[in-house]
Amino acid sequence: MQSTAVEWREARRKLEEVGFDPSQAEALVEMVSSREQQLATRDDVAVLRGDVAVLKHDVALLKDDVADLKVGMASIEGRLDGLTAVVDTLRREARDRHESLRKELNARIDALEVSVGARLEAFSSELNGRMTALEGDVTGRMTALEAGVTGRMTELEAGVTGRMTELEAGVTGRMAALEAGVTGRMTALEGGLTGRMDGLGSQLTTIKWFLGAMIAMMAPATVALVRLALL
Repeated sequence: MQSTAVEWREARRKLEEVGFDPSQAEALVEMVSSREQQLATRDDVAVLRGDVAVLKHDVALLKDDVADLKVGMASIEGRLDGLTAVVDTLRREARDRHESLRKELNARIDALEVSVGARLEAFSSELNGRMTALEGDVTGRMTALEAGVTGRMTELEAGVTGRMTELEAGVTGRMAALEAGVTGRMTALEGGLTGRMDGLGSQLTTIKWFLGAMIAMMAPATVALVRLALL
């Protein structure tokens, strides 16, 4: 490389010696050197041919790889087509199953509504029947209780009336007997004391007051007996 540079400097010097301007000599040297550098030698051609052969081999390998890739792509495309068909089939099956499931659910819901409606209707009828029976039972029991209470009240009223009648008769009899006894005693006393009336006027008055007090005392006893009979 250094020898070549020396040679080009020598050539530039000789051109200057023969009368070329330094810049012209430099331009001629650069033009010739660039043209020389562009010329291919036999070794370069051999190397180039080797590179071309390697390139052709690489291209052949690349073509084989591309062919294999095309085969793989075709296989992948086939698999994708199969997968697409499977997905479409699955979609159709899912859609059909969804539609079938929806219809089945609707049918079950309708049947459940009918069953629940029938059960509610039966329960309502049974409840109405039981309420009617309970109402009749309660009405019967209330009627029987009312009749029993009325009977007992009637019996109690009859018993109280009887006891009051008996008490009234007893009191009337006792009062009549007492009145008869008092009347007899008064008559006997009056007959025995006729001659002494003038002298015993004050005593007779005292006796009358005594009898009045006794009658007044008998009245509360009579009321107490009546109350005792009513208890």
